[in-house]
Amino acid sequence: MALGNLGAALFASSAAVGLVLTPVGIVIARSVGLVDKPSVRKVHKKPVPRVGGVAIVLATILPLLVVAFFYSTKLGLTQFQPAATLLAGAVSLAVVGVLDDFFEIPSKYKLLAMLVASAAFCGAGGAVDSVVVRGVHLLDLGYAGWPVTMLWIALVTVSINFIDGLDGLAGGISLIACAVLAAGAAAGGDVQGVLIGLSLAGALSAFLVFNSYPARVFMGDCGSMFIGFTLAGTCALISPKVGTARAFLLPAMALSIPLLDTLFTMVRRGILQRRSLFAAERGHVHHRLLDTGLAHYHVVWILYLFTLAAAVVAGICILGGILTTLTAALAYFVGLGLLFRTAGSVRARDTLSAVRRNRALGREAKRYQSAFYDLELRFREAKDFTAWWETVCRAGEMLDFGKIDLPLIRRDGSETMMRWRRDAEVLADASSIIAEVPIPQRRSDVTLRATIEVLVTEFLESGGQRVALFSRLMGEFGLNQIKYKSTRSSPQDPSAVPEDLLPPVPAEPGPLPELRVAIVHDFLYTYAGAERVLEQMLQVFPQAGLFSLFDFLPEGERGFIGNRTVQTSFLQRLPMARRKHRAFLPLMPLAIEQLDVSQYDLVLSSSYVAAKGVITRPDQLHVCYCHTPVRFAWDLQNRYLDQVKLSRGFRSFAVKLILHYIRNWDVRSANCVDHFLTNSDFVGRRIKKVYRRESKTVYPPVDTDFFSFLEKKEDYYLTASRMVP
Repeated sequence: MALGNLGAALFASSAAVGLVLTPVGIVIARSVGLVDKPSVRKVHKKPVPRVGGVAIVLATILPLLVVAFFYSTKLGLTQFQPAATLLAGAVSLAVVGVLDDFFEIPSKYKLLAMLVASAAFCGAGGAVDSVVVRGVHLLDLGYAGWPVTMLWIALVTVSINFIDGLDGLAGGISLIACAVLAAGAAAGGDVQGVLIGLSLAGALSAFLVFNSYPARVFMGDCGSMFIGFTLAGTCALISPKVGTARAFLLPAMALSIPLLDTLFTMVRRGILQRRSLFAAERGHVHHRLLDTGLAHYHVVWILYLFTLAAAVVAGICILGGILTTLTAALAYFVGLGLLFRTAGSVRARDTLSAVRRNRALGREAKRYQSAFYDLELRFREAKDFTAWWETVCRAGEMLDFGKIDLPLIRRDGSETMMRWRRDAEVLADASSIIAEVPIPQRRSDVTLRATIEVLVTEFLESGGQRVALFSRLMGEFGLNQIKYKSTRSSPQDPSAVPEDLLPPVPAEPGPLPELRVAIVHDFLYTYAGAERVLEQMLQVFPQAGLFSLFDFLPEGERGFIGNRTVQTSFLQRLPMARRKHRAFLPLMPLAIEQLDVSQYDLVLSSSYVAAKGVITRPDQLHVCYCHTPVRFAWDLQNRYLDQVKLSRGFRSFAVKLILHYIRNWDVRSANCVDHFLTNSDFVGRRIKKVYRRESKTVYPPVDTDFFSFLEKKEDYYLTASRMVP
């Protein structure tokens, strides 16, 4: 089969597979709740499925596998390792993207996965080792080949991800880039580049049928990472045969808008906004064009036209003469510059001002950080109160404070005020920040509170940083770290130095402030014994927030939790979780650790599987009402496995391996509980045996009014409980 006919068939096959799989993915995504919800930085107004990337991956890979199996010999393809590694890396990144859509993986881990896949591709022979332009060998990259190739792949992948913000935008630009890449590969006689480019182009064509405005599906990180990695890697793959200029210049020009947008985004986030490069915001070129009043589809078609113009200019640069090349390139980049200027992405004057501001802030922060290190040494040498107070005054000077006021109480109950002041001339014209800093002391629950006035220099945020530095000093070197007896006088105010200083007298106890309470329950799907305990907890703490791994309580059975909203984990959204939740046992430790209870003072967990593993701050109180340690993982493991016929064989080994992991996590998570409560002394002994922790028995609630007292007892015991398989 001729290459042209095979390429056309491959394009059509990829498009057909994409047209079939994309609607299926949309239905599945809606059923499991895998949708992109509207937010302040997004354009769409209703939830849209974000699984289009999965269909793009399958529609690209499946036809390529068929071609590789049936036509590789006819096409003379004998070296598959670089191309296979490229596609394997792209698929692995797509998997990372799917996981990110479910669990929101941090950007640094996605970048790490991208670099690992790029390194594997380079190791398989995909690294660019030389620069060749129009048949002229210009440069050997040598050891720089790997870093250059990995940087190129990362830049293209990130740029596709950044430009994916409007319906049809990323898919359309990527489609044009694929067509340009396939044309360049065909002109250079590289079969693999033609096949990969056309297969990806076919998949994107099908995707655009559903992604064009108004979109019925988004590609998500799965699609953008797969497309970017595949495009960039294919450029490097075809470079030895078609030349560096044709392999990289053509796609780079077609991707000039996302590449420039990525550059300006990094400048904007890193310099102008001083935020993480991966912190999402609404400042990309397509967002800016929308803000000028253009309609959604107008913005998309404008960027399409510029991308097509870039492809034409790239062809002229490859085939035309020097004068024609320079004229075409100059005209295009002038037009592109005007586009970004009109959108507001190019802010040269603001950027230069921000660079000067950041350098000045850096110098100021470095100066105060050096002062902080010096003060740490001085505080370590302070052995009594007077030396400590002198160092506090020195901190006021070095951190540019205006004043420090520290109220103290003597042994006889009289009060005194320690004061430090800067020169009045300095205070006259300066603005300032007033802050109150707690200072710990010995043998008392009452904390001293120093009032400080921080002079504001050129930058307001510098004042906040100095408050933080002083607070850190007081936290590490408070009055609880020194002797209270003083034998010297203070140079600032000798009469005010308290002799034989004692801690302040605690105030009379008053009513406790209302606690912020979080109650964490394993899972909610029925109303049984553990849920009756939970019901009483909610009555004791009606203001509490309720957390659970999942909540499948029917509408008519939610009365015992007060019909409140339950904050759940990602297990809530997994398929079949409602009916087969026990199958997700290996994921429960990870899921419970994702629940955020950091805003609460008291965390109360109702646990018989995983709830006690919720992560708390060091200053939070975590009390666990443990119904039992996980019985199927501890003393009843063998009995449970016998009942389900998993006492031997490979499946038994796999289950025992999972239960071993559960036991390790169970003990480790028990160490993070401050106090254990339990429902009986018997379970308390099991907690002692398994966790090596003491517990207090608090019997579960019983509705005694429901039962009639019978003095004469018969000779048997009756137990009523539910049977759980």
